[in-house]
Amino acid sequence: MPATLVKAGLLDVVEERKMRGAVERVYALPARGASLDTAAPASVTAAAGRCRRRHADASAR
Repeated sequence: MPATLVKAGLLDVVEERKMRGAVERVYALPARGASLDTAAPASVTAAAGRCRRRHADASAR
């Protein structure tokens, strides 16, 4: 879900660290601030639903 927020301009990646084959990212609000258009809440809600389903599927294993 953070990638969706970065694409929407609501978060910035301020640091990346490679750790054992994974990438840890640190996010922050943009210095210019963040604004939403009328479609943004619906897309973020949909992305959150997909994230929850992936997490539930992984937990069921």
